[in-house]
Amino acid sequence: VILAGIPLAWIKGRSFYAAEAVFQVFPSFQKNVSPDKELELQSNSQYREFVNHLSRSVLRQDVVRQAVAQVRQGGLNPCTPAESERQCVERLQRTLLVLPVADTYMVRVMMQSNDRSEPHQVINALMDVFLRTARNEQIFGWDERTRALLERRETLGAEVGALSVQR
Repeated sequence: VILAGIPLAWIKGRSFYAAEAVFQVFPSFQKNVSPDKELELQSNSQYREFVNHLSRSVLRQDVVRQAVAQVRQGGLNPCTPAESERQCVERLQRTLLVLPVADTYMVRVMMQSNDRSEPHQVINALMDVFLRTARNEQIFGWDERTRALLERRETLGAEVGALSVQR
């Protein structure tokens, strides 16, 4: 067993570097002034479909392409010299692993590589781009809503200040 195990351990026992990110998918959307029944997830199957949709969205070509561009801006090129940008994106789509964690609200995104510096930078860039993209696509008009809420808070703060001075 030892004699047969040593070559097997030598071949299969190569080290690699891995990076992992986890994001949560909540079953309800951010509270608004008026609730929208269309955005509510009524059943577990609807929630699972939503999680699967987000899991597939992590590896969309536009998301991975933007992540590659962001990693390049950081000074690291995740593509090999012989690869075009499209081939690099497709290779990353095959090597990245996206798995919903069973019985939780979490989704894992993982990458393994022989290069020490590559996995964590690619995963961080990918998650940054994905979260920005998901926020823009899932919460329609979130920037206008946030801006309107901040303006309303300032207006109400000024009114409360004026009324307290008047009182």
